[in-house]
Amino acid sequence: MESGKVLQPDYSFKEESVVITDRIISDKGSQAAMRKKYKSHKRIGLKGQLVLPGFINAHTHAAMTLAQGLGEDLPLFDMFQKVLFPMEKKLKDQDAYLGALVAGIEFIRSGTTSVNNVNAAWSRPVTKAFDELGIRGTLALTLKDRDIRTHDTFECKHVDENIRLVKSLEHHPLLTGMFGIANEVEASEGLLKHVRDLAKEHNTGVHLHVAETLGERGYILQRTGKTSVGYLHELGLLNEKTLAVHAVNVSKSDIGILAKSRATVVHCPTVNMSLGSGVSPVLEMLERGVSVGIGVDDPISNMSNDIRVELNNARMLAKSSGSPLSLNQLLSLAWNSRTYGYTVGHVKEGCFADIITVDMRNRLVPKRDDCRLRETIFAGSPVTNSIIAGKMVMHNGNIMVLDEARVLKRAQKAANRLVK
Repeated sequence: MESGKVLQPDYSFKEESVVITDRIISDKGSQAAMRKKYKSHKRIGLKGQLVLPGFINAHTHAAMTLAQGLGEDLPLFDMFQKVLFPMEKKLKDQDAYLGALVAGIEFIRSGTTSVNNVNAAWSRPVTKAFDELGIRGTLALTLKDRDIRTHDTFECKHVDENIRLVKSLEHHPLLTGMFGIANEVEASEGLLKHVRDLAKEHNTGVHLHVAETLGERGYILQRTGKTSVGYLHELGLLNEKTLAVHAVNVSKSDIGILAKSRATVVHCPTVNMSLGSGVSPVLEMLERGVSVGIGVDDPISNMSNDIRVELNNARMLAKSSGSPLSLNQLLSLAWNSRTYGYTVGHVKEGCFADIITVDMRNRLVPKRDDCRLRETIFAGSPVTNSIIAGKMVMHNGNIMVLDEARVLKRAQKAANRLVK
């Protein structure tokens, strides 16, 4: 990859050539030096384009994409009852597969190369879709055994499926299995402990929703005398392999626990605003050393799979709530790669070649690095190329790994059937 403006660790840009060998970024340097050193490598000219790490979407529910936007005007538990639960009963494997493909196309088109996905079921069709897309990610199921209305418990049906998923991905080059929990309300203490033990046994993490609404926090406080974060911490569920999604309704003490446990909080500002869940104290978390990523969350309540839209909403929400985030802080959310062992989220030697390019040739942008980044993130500059693990999955705006028009036609037909 020659003559592009390559993002540096300090978020400045430098004109460099990037060498990819197999799946890895093997070298960087001037065009002359890299041409002399790597005479047999294929060359891709990127003059006038920015070269960035692929974005990391730290939380989504890709299988539900065919229900996109159906619950946007409803508070969380109403959305569950009126849209999510009925849709889960209707959704067949083929629907989940098509939904994941459509979501994946939107991820790739907007520059996302790594995705942490969780769904109620459908592990095989979602895995199949991500395989075909060539996208990097983690997959888990939202395990639960408690009714949110009655609080009665029932048998959790998908534990064995989640175990199978984790085992099936042990040697996968791009995908990793995790264990999932719906949230601290829909899972009994017994299930929470069981998932904790399974994650430890299989040396993987737990992906769960935490303290999303005041209702969840209030229920846990009434039942246990602890906050949601305190309760989960006491049960041993918060550690460096945990994805704690939302963390909206948290106390200063909770933030201290999150920092000490090294769990990664996933900020989902669009859905939090859409559902009226509140504002996560992201600035305070970052200032106190909490690892924070960003995710588009549920397509039922968020009609965009573009992580750049999510970052822009995070920017404006933080400003409007009186705790503005700097550009560097926002970028750190987009490239938080702790879940991937820091092997992605950087354009540097030794990292996986998960790289996107953004075309600036027809954009009026002051020649300052921060202006280039703001134009890229907040103004929808076109993503032209996407490389994941050294493979070109989008070239000059064309998806290379599948027939996009055919997928969208099939998905539209399936979506029309589901919403009748």
